[in-house]
Amino acid sequence: MCGIAAIFSLDGTPVKDARLRAERMKKLLYHRGPDSCGVYVSPDGACALAVTRLAIVEPGNTLSQPLATADGKCVLAFNGEIYNYLEMRQYLQSRGVRLRTKMDTEILLEGLRLEGESFLERLDGMWAFAFYNAADRSLLLSRDVLGERHLFYRVEGNELIFASEVKPLLADSSLTFKLDFESFLTSLQYFAPAPGKTMVRGIERLRPGYNIQLKQNVPPRFYLHRKLHPEKWFGFFDKEPSFQEVTSRFEDLFLSVCKRRFPREVPFMSTLSGGIDSTAICIFLSEYGKVPVRTLFGEGPRKQNYASGEMTEYEASLFTSRKLGTSHSYINFDCSEYVDVLIHLAGNAFDGIYDNGTAMYEMLARHAHKNGAKVLLFAEGPDEFLGYPKDLRAYTADRLYHRNKIFFKIMHFLSSHTSGRRLLEKTGFAQAIIPNGISYKPFRFSPINKSWGRADMLKLVSHSQFNLVRDHYGVAAPQYDDIRHRLDFAQMRALSYAAFSLPDMYNLRIDKGNMNTSVEARLPYQAPEMVEFLVALPSVYRFGKGVTTKYILREVVRKHIGPEIAYRKKRGFALPLWDLPHIYKAMGYDEILRATPVFEEYSFSKGLREFILREENKSFVWPFYALARVHEQLEKKLYLKNIDG
Repeated sequence: MCGIAAIFSLDGTPVKDARLRAERMKKLLYHRGPDSCGVYVSPDGACALAVTRLAIVEPGNTLSQPLATADGKCVLAFNGEIYNYLEMRQYLQSRGVRLRTKMDTEILLEGLRLEGESFLERLDGMWAFAFYNAADRSLLLSRDVLGERHLFYRVEGNELIFASEVKPLLADSSLTFKLDFESFLTSLQYFAPAPGKTMVRGIERLRPGYNIQLKQNVPPRFYLHRKLHPEKWFGFFDKEPSFQEVTSRFEDLFLSVCKRRFPREVPFMSTLSGGIDSTAICIFLSEYGKVPVRTLFGEGPRKQNYASGEMTEYEASLFTSRKLGTSHSYINFDCSEYVDVLIHLAGNAFDGIYDNGTAMYEMLARHAHKNGAKVLLFAEGPDEFLGYPKDLRAYTADRLYHRNKIFFKIMHFLSSHTSGRRLLEKTGFAQAIIPNGISYKPFRFSPINKSWGRADMLKLVSHSQFNLVRDHYGVAAPQYDDIRHRLDFAQMRALSYAAFSLPDMYNLRIDKGNMNTSVEARLPYQAPEMVEFLVALPSVYRFGKGVTTKYILREVVRKHIGPEIAYRKKRGFALPLWDLPHIYKAMGYDEILRATPVFEEYSFSKGLREFILREENKSFVWPFYALARVHEQLEKKLYLKNIDG
């Protein structure tokens, strides 16, 4: 994992102060890769690349970064990991390629030189990279299909400038940047701007699975280079395999995925809560308890309520740890440290990600870093692919829609009104209540990254503003229209999560939290081959008989750990801490919201500031605090502070 940045001249004229500017952006990415760093400027001065390296594969290698071929004709700035690099190493050597290192970076560099971007189809990995070819003076930018890595860019004059984070792009320019108000509204609703957008006007984000091809005096070409192919599994499921056959395929596939993501050369840890998602990772990462693994559990001072006799989250994590023989660590989030993390998070929310859960990821990563780990594995993905509780309710609505569309319309009408829902509950039809946001023509649902419902949002924004942002998430992914006729509604939701919510919200949240402490995050459930299998699963493997979620995963955990973990109530690894009284006071939310000019400068409803500051409305404070901090950073150019110190 690394930090990367570049400047490319679109018309071929030398980039002014190329090395100085690349060095400045590199400095702002040092936290992402403190092991080594470097800058490359092309002979014609029209391209500059910068890299800060977090050494994971062959950490002792001292070749300069960005990595160039032996003849210097091709150069790569790479942020990510190629998990099947050993297989690709053998493949390249069989093609006559002479390799100088054991790094996965060189595998990508030489593969791209040999086969061009078609080489990406061979890879199991996560990436954002820039590949420069001096022969034709072209630059290829790319982002992996699940968007585990990120690449932000802007076009200014005759240049395209990009970086792993937004701040270097701001610092590179003399312009005064403005906040993108629509992006804030979208973040208010979905905890992230619209796909491809940021909170800063004029700074974009490369979409997952997309490339940008840059050549001098040719308009930049943006195009989809890779997508998921769940259809490869349709034939298997069309044969109606037994449950044992399906779970066997799942276990074989996930074991392979976890073994590839097992860091061989640096210390690592895996999160282990009391839930089934992280439990399954530890089952396969440890190869059923045969391989030693260090695990990590974290929680804050805000405790959850448990029923009599119910295991707490920590007790459940200990239960699994003892079964698998992991070396288990516990962290209780330090509130004084948490305040510093929150302040930095809000002030650095240029990308539109200010969800306070990011701070919890950073706290976990800090603990891992203090304990010598350079990699931390997370269980992000099963809920999106195998169902949240709200997806189970949507599945019930799906079946009703298929069975009787007239009855569905009646239930949908009643469910859209408070009095109608009460009537259905009193008359024994609670199961027929249609969840908010469900629609089939057009296809639409309420994704888990949706913050507040319509009623609460309309307390903050106008009807027109609400309608402006409603369809950025929870909609069908158009790149899969060619297989849509083979998908059920649960599969369509899973693909929507894969195309939008995961890459543009959840994965960026994890990246920010971890890379701020120089720890790489790995997400085994988001291996493309794993996602394709999970998306293709018929609904019975998601919802069983319609009474649970993640049924196949629960059964695998029941088999290897026991029903105590497999079917315990989902709790989550931590509760929000930003609004605890002592943190609230230390952050100075009220003072900042009273002083900020954002309520006057943007088209908010009159009296919104006073509404938010009322005691009963304090749940709305955090996003507007983040808005105030970002606005101040942009207006006063505070992101330049100490940049050359």
